[in-house]
Amino acid sequence: CIWVAGHTASVDDAFLASVFGQQRRLEHWGPHFGMKSAPTTDASAVPSFAEVKKALAERREALRSAFSAQSDAELMQPLPEQLQRFAADRATLLSTLAAHETFHAGQLSAVRRALGHASLF
Repeated sequence: CIWVAGHTASVDDAFLASVFGQQRRLEHWGPHFGMKSAPTTDASAVPSFAEVKKALAERREALRSAFSAQSDAELMQPLPEQLQRFAADRATLLSTLAAHETFHAGQLSAVRRALGHASLF
């Protein structure tokens, strides 16, 4: 589902900005893929799948690089107060992001089965 890919890219982009100080690149995707947004059946209302796939790969690599560059002490730094609902520190945020992605993977699996497709995992 394009929504899950776009949402994941948007989340990565938001945390790159709010935790690592990088410039937002996908803020304009908020209405389509941000928190409390919903999937649409109107393909013309959202970026193309190719654009979403490219953005997801780029934002995921940037996030991976940002976390990889952190020392142990940096990973233990508390997150800004407005992000404390997600995780206490950068290290714990890794688990939160993994759980978030797994949650949406489960949604995709349920949709696939409801459509009569075999489970992928």
